[in-house]
Amino acid sequence: MGPLRRKAPRWAERDLVVAEKGLEDYLCVGQVVLVHAKSVHSPLVRFRSAIRGWHVGMRIILDRPGFGNIDPLHEGCVCTVRFLNDGTACAFRTSLTNWLTLSNTPWCYVNWPKTYEAISFRKHSRVPLSAPCTVRFNGTVASGTLRDISAGGCGVMTDTTVEAGSEVSLDFSLPSGIVIQNLRSVVRNVRIIQAQTVAGCEFMPDQLPVQSEIILFINQALSRKSGAGAATCRLLVIDSDPASSDQLCRALSGSGCETYSASSAIDGFARLRILDAAAVAVNLQQCDLPGDTIARLIKANSAYINLPIFLFGEPTSDAADRASQAGATAFFPQSALTTDLVQAMLQAARTPAPPVRSDQPVVD
Repeated sequence: MGPLRRKAPRWAERDLVVAEKGLEDYLCVGQVVLVHAKSVHSPLVRFRSAIRGWHVGMRIILDRPGFGNIDPLHEGCVCTVRFLNDGTACAFRTSLTNWLTLSNTPWCYVNWPKTYEAISFRKHSRVPLSAPCTVRFNGTVASGTLRDISAGGCGVMTDTTVEAGSEVSLDFSLPSGIVIQNLRSVVRNVRIIQAQTVAGCEFMPDQLPVQSEIILFINQALSRKSGAGAATCRLLVIDSDPASSDQLCRALSGSGCETYSASSAIDGFARLRILDAAAVAVNLQQCDLPGDTIARLIKANSAYINLPIFLFGEPTSDAADRASQAGATAFFPQSALTTDLVQAMLQAARTPAPPVRSDQPVVD
């Protein structure tokens, strides 16, 4: 049998993301499935079953349904199997095999399908990984493993029982080296796999600085996987003051652009290289380097000569002049942080920048 092909889903019109995996990646022992069968004795037979095993390319083993004295199914009976696995709806068309020879057993076989449909109902792309994780809840501290992560949540496997609805705090390190601490989350669903608890956690709101780190890691991972960067508009805020940084990131978060924050000049320079930001906002009263110095250093690299940079902060008498001399696009007082500055950044980000002159060497 040739390789399993993923059929173009009929649900594509819903503008949902189609998962790119093999069918075996969605199968799970104990997974409940719904079977719709067409029989010569009945136009449509529906029953619930569960997956008990599979042999890739040959068959899938299900619990055998009980129909009493009259069996409406038969050898070769065409059926459709549907199930939901971790936010992904799956369906495939197949047929019963060895139906009579297995009549005295508690299971039945269906043929391995030639095509299948799989579509994700998740709002965020997930990145699979395996990283040690500490889970804290109700005074309990448990060790676990981070299985996957997205901008909105993650999957954690642990030996400790966690109930759905529990509020937990997570500590872990991403493969990029970024340390995440005290990430407040809510357990939305729980599965038991081989005596271990797999908790689906949703990150609680109002944690923009931490989630910014996670989104940065996810974008890097997805860009490496696809071999190309995403075309999403990205904005960068360089601000050592957590309060004003959080305030500005919140105001930008609903704009349709991805917003990232950096708490120092060095961190800002590093993120600028990775993100390919469309516009940057820098606090003039930055604690490590003045904001106008940061703007001047960025503009010194000819690759960023046309990058819109906005300074903001306390409206001192020389603030506007310092911004102008540093090559910044404009200066905005703290009072205009979530109004005029946001509008200016979004307008600049959506305006195509003129190309860098080819005769200008790019300073690295």
